[in-house]
Amino acid sequence: MRSRRRLLAALPTTIALAGCVGTRSPRADLGTISVENNAAEAIEIAVRVERNGDVVVDDSTTVPTADEAGRVVVRESTPGDPGRYVLHTSVAGTDETETSEFTTEGCVDVLVKYWPSSLSHYTKTRDGSCSSRERLDDGRSAAAVSAPVE
Repeated sequence: MRSRRRLLAALPTTIALAGCVGTRSPRADLGTISVENNAAEAIEIAVRVERNGDVVVDDSTTVPTADEAGRVVVRESTPGDPGRYVLHTSVAGTDETETSEFTTEGCVDVLVKYWPSSLSHYTKTRDGSCSSRERLDDGRSAAAVSAPVE
């Protein structure tokens, strides 16, 4: 009888805590954001990044054509800032806009590609945080220049 009372006494606590397991929000660690311009002319791109609802990047930059400079790094990785990220990009003088949300666990590097009439976000997610970064000889992140994965 005694064990039954203990079981029944513990039941409300067990039920109350049951919803707490597995409800943690996924938290991405945003890595490098690079932009590639595949148009015949340079573009002005606006980049806005929100982390957990707070704006952490709100900038615009001119991106030369891919023939001139390849990719431009808009944001370097800042390790230790995991959370829910939302990336907004738009190209000046066009109707091209794109918004992506990143909540996947791990380090998420983003490549923004622009073609005339098309703006897309490509991501590559690696396990762990962005603090352990593989660098190329020219200082760029290896993940930022590798083939994008959607």
